[in-house]
This record gives sequence, structure tokens and C-alpha cells, in this order.
Amino acid sequence: MKSLASRSTEKVLFRNFLFMVLLQGANYLLPLVTVPYIARTLSVENFGLINYSQAFIGYTTLFINFGFDYTATREVAANRGNTQKISTVFSTTISAKVLLFALTLLVYFPVIYTIPKFTAHADVYLITFLVNIGIILMPSWLYQGMERLSYIALFSFGIRIIFTGLIFLLVKSNADYLYIPLSTAIGQFLVGVVSFILAIKLFNLKPYVAKLKAVVSSLREGLPIFASTVAVNLYTTTNLVVLGFMVSDTVVGYYAASSKLILIFVSAVMFPVGLTLFPFIGKKLSISHQSGMNALRKATYLVGGATFILSCGILLLSDYIITLIYGAQFTAAADSLRILAFLPFVIGLNNIFGTQGVLNLKMDKIFLMITTTGAVTSVALNLILVPILAEKGTALAWLVTEVFITVSFFITLRRKGFRLLKSRV
Repeated sequence: MKSLASRSTEKVLFRNFLFMVLLQGANYLLPLVTVPYIARTLSVENFGLINYSQAFIGYTTLFINFGFDYTATREVAANRGNTQKISTVFSTTISAKVLLFALTLLVYFPVIYTIPKFTAHADVYLITFLVNIGIILMPSWLYQGMERLSYIALFSFGIRIIFTGLIFLLVKSNADYLYIPLSTAIGQFLVGVVSFILAIKLFNLKPYVAKLKAVVSSLREGLPIFASTVAVNLYTTTNLVVLGFMVSDTVVGYYAASSKLILIFVSAVMFPVGLTLFPFIGKKLSISHQSGMNALRKATYLVGGATFILSCGILLLSDYIITLIYGAQFTAAADSLRILAFLPFVIGLNNIFGTQGVLNLKMDKIFLMITTTGAVTSVALNLILVPILAEKGTALAWLVTEVFITVSFFITLRRKGFRLLKSRV
């Protein structure tokens, strides 16, 4: 009976992984079709502007999501058989997102219309901001907690293809750069609407507008995770934002080209693996220390091996990859890509040690402390290195920060008795 249950669990895990690969294929591999087209249609300057606006809008998206992808997922997974409780979590989370969206508007518009750097391209920043409407509606945390990722994956894949079609249909010249954030917003909105309606029908939910007290309570619970995601954002997205305040949009374009490729490679591997493993490893850790350690150890070798091979390939083929994807006008981006080449390997281990290990063990405060220290280190490194090395300094700051954080997570788990690199006897 135990063997049958184990095989059943592994079958569900593998099925979820396959559908998450499909979902991630829509979100990150399809850009490998659109990015070469966009890079050859836009100037390096406008390419940098679009990517800079997306990085900046990432702060608002981060605030609206508020760590619900982890806190709400844990709550849903723990009450999977209780429809009433799931409805409560669903309603409270959506209500909280609406409230956070409204608060975001109070800050966002004054920033856009008072800071010259943003005012000069206010149309870009306003259109890019529209993506947050779809973010509010998208209950990916619900599907993840219910381990029903196949539904949202299938719908998302189809709609992302429509989004890709919009790029080829609307973007014909350098002057059409505004259609890129608009297409992104339309795609996200359609995904959000479909997944929202489907969730209500699929899980027999009875949504309602949650009381302010319940919303505040959910925000208070998610605060440590939110603070951690802010810290993580400071050493990823903020790299690009800091760079943009010190150099031209053209130089930003070179860094954006290399960093976007790294994020595509990392996300294509780690997003399906990470979201699939999080509830699975959480269950194993709840069973026993040994069971959890075995699961984490297997994940370490599997993810570490795959991402190491990927990183070696990026390092050896940097020049070829940049020319193939972006064209000759982006050849200067190859230098920063070489610096970032081993990020997939480092981030892969970071996810296993940090998200799958430390967070699943509910060591949220330790996670926050490590990521916050990393964030401060990242900002300091950027301020020191960017004036000297420009985009290459930003790339180096990101790599060093990720290594520091990954090693810190590993040491934390080792002190808790999780010897992940020790072979089983």
C-alpha cells in the first residue's frame, strides 16, 4: 500500500511538472521567437527603454502579489479538502490584491509625472502598468496549492500564443515600440480572466468581498515573505533600475539583452521545477527529517547537474547566442552574458536550498535576513562597479550576490542537519 501511494504521489508530481513545463514554455520560450524579431525591429535604445519600464513596473507587481504565491499556496495546500476554507482564502487574497492595486495608484502616478526620467516617456510607463490588472485576477497560487496546474497551463499556453501573434501583427517598425507593453498587458489580462472564472467553477468557490480585518490579517501573515521577495528583487530587477539611472538607454539595452536571456534559461528550467517541488518537498518535510533531506538531496543533484551543463553551454557560446538571438547591433552584450553564464547553476541551487528548503521549513525570518543582506550587498556593489564597468559591473554584482545568498542558504540547512551533498550510506 505504501509503495502504491508513493508511486501515485510521484505520478502526480511528474504530471504537474510536465504541465508546468508547458506553462513555462508559453511564458519564457515563446519570447525566444519574439525577442529576435523585436531586437531587429527596434533600436537598441528603445529596446533598453521597454525593458527598463518593465523592470520598474516590476516593483508595483511585486507589491500587488505581496508574497501570496507562497503564503496563499501554503494555506490552500493545507486545506485542500475544505471548499469553504478555500473560498475564504481565494476571496481574501483577491480582495487584498485589489486593495494593494489601489494603494499602488496613489504612489505610481505622482512618481511618473514628477521625476523627469519617467515623465519623458510617461506613455510607456502607463501602458506597461496595465499588466497589473491581469496580475490581480491570476490565481496561480490557488492552482499550485490544489496541484491542478494542468488547467491553467493549457489556457495560458493558448493565450500566450495569441500574445506572440500580436507582436508580429502590430510591431512593424521602431516607432511601434508601445505595442510591446500593450500586447503583454492584453495577454496577461486574458490569462487572468480565464483562469479566474475557471477557478470558481472548477473548485466550486463562492467568492465574496473580504472584510478589511481579514485582508489586513492576510497581509500581516505574508509580510515576512513579501519583505524577502522585495530583498530578492533588489538584487535582480533593481540591478537594471540602478543601471538605468547611471547610463544611457542604449547601454541598458545591452545589459537587458544578456540578462533577459539568462532569465529565460533559468525560468525555463527552474519555474516548473520550483513550483512543482514546493508542495511536494513540503509534504516530505512534514513526514520526517530524513524524508525531507532525501527529497532535497535528489533535487540538488538533479537541478545542479542540469543547470551546470546549461551554464557551461552559455559560457562557451555567448557570442554566437547573442548574434543569433539579437543580431549584430547587440554584439556588445556578449561580455555581460559571459559574466552571467553561471547564474543558471547558482540560481538553481539557490532555489533548492532557499525556496524548497529554508522556506518549506518555515524559517521565513532567516530567509528574510539572508536575502536582505544580499540585497544590501547588491546595491552597494552596483554603486561601486557601475561607474567603473557600466553594464559589466551590474552583471558582476548580480553574480556575486547570488553566490553569497546561495552559500548562506546551504550553510543554514547544514546547521539544521540537512547534509545535502553527502551520499547516503
